[in-house]
Amino acid sequence: MMRRSELRDESGATAVIVAICVIMLFGFTALAVDVGRMYEERRELQRTADSAALSGAQLLPASEAAAEAEGQFYVGENPTVHHPGTYNPLAGDLVDARYIASGGCVIEGETYDCVEATVVAPEFKFLFAPVFGINERSVANGDPIGAHATAVLGAGAPGGDKLVPWILLDCPNGAKWADETAAVVAAAETINPHCPYEFSDDFENGPKVE
Repeated sequence: MMRRSELRDESGATAVIVAICVIMLFGFTALAVDVGRMYEERRELQRTADSAALSGAQLLPASEAAAEAEGQFYVGENPTVHHPGTYNPLAGDLVDARYIASGGCVIEGETYDCVEATVVAPEFKFLFAPVFGINERSVANGDPIGAHATAVLGAGAPGGDKLVPWILLDCPNGAKWADETAAVVAAAETINPHCPYEFSDDFENGPKVE
């Protein structure tokens, strides 16, 4: 009977369960806090990289050197919590301007004059993850947090179904303007299927579509 009672003794089990729960709690805390902080830093680094690439691209018509200098300046002007705000190529920061003649950037099969910007946080320390042996992400460890952006210089309107018209074709009004003849009205109707419509376009009442 004594041996059976010893086998049924569960004293100390609570301590084991509490220890497991504490480890799980730290794990969830690390996931919520440290991963959240890491992605927030990554978002801020992306903002800095975007600013550097876009500002550099504005000076591409001047020279590659001017574009790179402008991009580097904007890296310094947009610091993050873990990026000191100083352009540091030794830590991985890079602003590279290239004309098509120098290779450019290939976007969807087309080559453009471009500026590429990479911004790297030299060191990012975790708060709770060290409990699991994960202390930091850094340049020294070969796994830093960084962001990359590319800005291209080109001509042409973007595609898509969200374009805003720059010019609206009005319908001719032969009764108001002598040079808007029947031929003009017929030609307008082939371009603008909504013609003709009733409207007033005198300067006293202002343009109006009824």
